[in-house]
Amino acid sequence: MLALALAFLQASTSASPQFPYLASEINSMAKVDQEIRTKLIEESGGGKKFSMTTLNAMRDIDKKDTERMKWVVARFGWPTPAMVGEEACGNAWLLVQHADADHPFQKQCLALIEPLARSHVIEGKYYAYLFDRVQVGDGKLQHFGTQGKDENGVMFIDPVEDPRTVDIERKKYGLTPLETYAKQLAEAYGEKLAPDWKDRLISKKAVKPKLGH
Repeated sequence: MLALALAFLQASTSASPQFPYLASEINSMAKVDQEIRTKLIEESGGGKKFSMTTLNAMRDIDKKDTERMKWVVARFGWPTPAMVGEEACGNAWLLVQHADADHPFQKQCLALIEPLARSHVIEGKYYAYLFDRVQVGDGKLQHFGTQGKDENGVMFIDPVEDPRTVDIERKKYGLTPLETYAKQLAEAYGEKLAPDWKDRLISKKAVKPKLGH
């Protein structure tokens, strides 16, 4: 199964960034990231088996991008809109979101972006997506319902802490209602939304995530 996250990144409309060369590099890495994922989705649509060649290529790209982003974060801290522009800031998040092979690094970045999201330096959705990614990686319940899976040709959202309040929590961070998101996710991957997707939100796990806010 392929863990999925749907994001809507917007091009920058702000003033020139402090580090334009860094912005350009991050945006270039994100372009390659999206190209290989688009190829994998096209090859595996409708429940077809993944192409291992493309999957391994994606893993190699992710590994390379993760190492580079680790250098960026160590050298500059989290790349904010003032530093690299809105687009590259979002793309930096995208690259870290796909750094699943280095879970400690994802956690490090989550700690960095939390205060930035809380103070509205960066968009709250970046914190929400990465928070859920880290929770799922730890085998815990997600809070915002941003992580889903494509399984046997149908799409569903991974279990959440509390399906009754998830839309309230999503709204706080600028996310659309979960049903809207689930339908968009299925459409983006050319799959059908599982008829029982709402039932799948409920888990027997009794682990509650500890939010950093």
